[in-house]
Amino acid sequence: MRPKTRKLRNLTIRYYGGFVEPEELTRELGKADILPHLGRGGIKIVSVGGRHLVGRKYLHGGLLRLITKDRFFSEKRCVAEAQTLNFLRGRGFPVVTPFATVAEKRIVAYRLTILTVLEQGSVTLLDYLNTAGHKDRMSIIGGFVHLFCRMQSLGVYHPDLHIANVLVALTGKLIFLDFDRAQRRILSRRDREAMLWRLWRHIVKMERLGRLKLDDTEKNHLLKIYSRVGGIDAESVLGRKARKGSYVHRVGGILESIVYRRRK
Repeated sequence: MRPKTRKLRNLTIRYYGGFVEPEELTRELGKADILPHLGRGGIKIVSVGGRHLVGRKYLHGGLLRLITKDRFFSEKRCVAEAQTLNFLRGRGFPVVTPFATVAEKRIVAYRLTILTVLEQGSVTLLDYLNTAGHKDRMSIIGGFVHLFCRMQSLGVYHPDLHIANVLVALTGKLIFLDFDRAQRRILSRRDREAMLWRLWRHIVKMERLGRLKLDDTEKNHLLKIYSRVGGIDAESVLGRKARKGSYVHRVGGILESIVYRRRK
């Protein structure tokens, strides 16, 4: 289904689920405070038309952010994410519901925002794992890995999927969010391994920062389920990639931290 499109001054608003007058939507979005601790660059919570929405502005990542910041040359990035969310929803995969995208034209560039329906009472999978007991952690890890593998089978490549991009609803249901830069294609073995490696690197990083603590049984549980359901020996893949040292990632991370530290 094609989104309903409305123009308002230099704004293009595309609606993917429901409708609120553009003037009301942009007014409330402009008034809302940024919650800086959530997501890259923070998010906004907007109440409009009887709905509670989450607004997330797009930012470039890495060193490119120093030059381009929040400016993009087209609307493609936010439109592609909304389309990916609707693709997955249409196949029964649990993701947040896209409501609208907003593209603000600035001379030759755009500032982009996506609005999704707020999952009230939910927590990130990262936070859940830090508070739940061992039995519940084992159970939800299993559910997460099955969904992770299903996403790959549905042909969605996500370059940055990790446990902070998954919500646990009050019912215990897992809901995936933030599909920025995700692509729909037939995934190669290399794609699947890259997604697994990104997920594992995030888990290791969160443990190193003291934001997560999984015991060996729980981590082995994750790897064994992925090996069985995904059809790839997870332990072998991670060991091979770890031996390579991920030199580029380390150097890039060091450079980025130095540059941003100087700018603060």
